[in-house]
Amino acid sequence: MAILTTEKHDRKPSASRESDFALAQAGARGDEKARRIVAERLYERIRTAVHYLSGDHRDKDDWVQMALVEILRSLGSFRGESALESWANRITVRVAMRQMKRGSGREKVVALNPDPRPNAVQDPTEEHRRIEMRRCLARILGTLSDERRTAITLRLVYEYSVAEIAEMTGAPHDTVRNRLRRGRRQLRKKVALDPVFSDWVRLRKL
Repeated sequence: MAILTTEKHDRKPSASRESDFALAQAGARGDEKARRIVAERLYERIRTAVHYLSGDHRDKDDWVQMALVEILRSLGSFRGESALESWANRITVRVAMRQMKRGSGREKVVALNPDPRPNAVQDPTEEHRRIEMRRCLARILGTLSDERRTAITLRLVYEYSVAEIAEMTGAPHDTVRNRLRRGRRQLRKKVALDPVFSDWVRLRKL
């Protein structure tokens, strides 16, 4: 599934992790500038992950804010043992899974950063196409069951291992493998029939 843009979750050198740790600790102490930097750095990543994970749940935009608030509240627990993005991914997944189990997000929170929209895109060609493909992918993923969609997103988008997905979702390894196998099969069929991805494949061959 090479069409999925991977968000490699733990590729930073140790020096960068030390910088992330200092930033997180400053945010945990209440430094508003540090908290703003964290929010702005992670917002679009959180939004993308939640939209992939949530399918057609109507409260998914609230879930983005819930995940961001929980990340900011938890900054003191970040130890710098992984990239800040990897640590934030896990919190985002936990929030999304918790809300999926509840069926809806009831807690309303205040947005900490404006959500960039397509009409603010500077490049009307490649960048717009990328945004449109993400929207399309989120829509296609929304047709999968919550369990398969979660496994597919964690494996193909964020490149977590089967063991990591099992730990994050609380499912046995064999169950995760089964969800991935069946989810991939469904996804391939739907992508092959989708005009947005058909155009993308055609353009890549030009």
